[in-house]
Formats: sequence, C-alpha cells, structure tokens
Amino acid sequence: CVAGWTDLAERFSRRGLADALAPGIALAREGFEIQPKAGRHWRACLADLEGDAAAAFQPASPFRSPPIAEALEHAVAGTFYTGPIADAIASVSWLERADLEAHENDWVEPVEFAYRDRTLLELPPNGQGSIAGWALEALGSPDPPAQVEALAEAYARGYATIGGTA
Repeated sequence: CVAGWTDLAERFSRRGLADALAPGIALAREGFEIQPKAGRHWRACLADLEGDAAAAFQPASPFRSPPIAEALEHAVAGTFYTGPIADAIASVSWLERADLEAHENDWVEPVEFAYRDRTLLELPPNGQGSIAGWALEALGSPDPPAQVEALAEAYARGYATIGGTA
C-alpha cells in the first residue's frame, strides 16, 4: 500500500507524498478527539484485538499513536520497506525484509466491465478484481438471491481462469 502511495504521488500528485500525509502524521502524533458514535464502535471492535494490538488501540480521547506517525514518516522518507518498519513487518509475518525491499508496483491497464449505464474498471489478473466485474455484469436483479448467484458464478469463473493467485 505504501509503495502504491509513493508511486501515485510521484506520478500524479501536485502536492507530493509529504504534503498528502502531513495531516495524518499530525493527527497520529498530536491526537484527535474520538466522537461518541465512533467511540462506541471502536470499543465494540476492540474485543477482537489482543496483545500489543489491543494495547495500541485503546480508545483514549484524544487518541494518539506515535507509532503510526513514525510509520507514515518512514513512508515519506522512503524507508518504509528498508528500515525499522520493514523489520517489524518481517518479524510477525512470512515476509522477509528482502521481500519488502524488492517490492515493485506494476502499472497495468485496467479491465473494463459494464454495469447498468456505467463502466467499472478493475485490476486484471492476477488480482481478483475481475470477479467483481463478472458478478456485476451477470447481476440481473439487486435481490439477495440474485446477488448470491451472480457472485457464485463469478467466483467459479475466477477460480477456473485465474486460480488462487491473489
């Protein structure tokens, strides 16, 4: 995701990644007030977390997260995949630091799908965006049974043509 932000900012942004992420960095470092409704949802979801994640996301108000600010600062500095954030990711996943350092994004042509009077653009295989496109193209009615049928057919087509690559 961070590599995507970087590539998009380099290719299309007039402001640059640093300016785009500055408000998020400031909010993470300085904190923000959690609104009552969001706080209720946050506390309900907190039950799904444990360990360090549960400790890091306690809904204090104002909520501050210096580690998120630090991660975003590494994104701006271009060291997200080569510095301490990469080490942290590698320590808790099947990825190694070398995998993160070697990551490159590909610019691809999107696949077009028709949906009603709109054109849907999705990523081509090896991603599974085609499944969403095929489901929408086949959707005859917004009723739940029709949605389930369209998705089932699209997944069957996807697994037959793109497999489990994504």
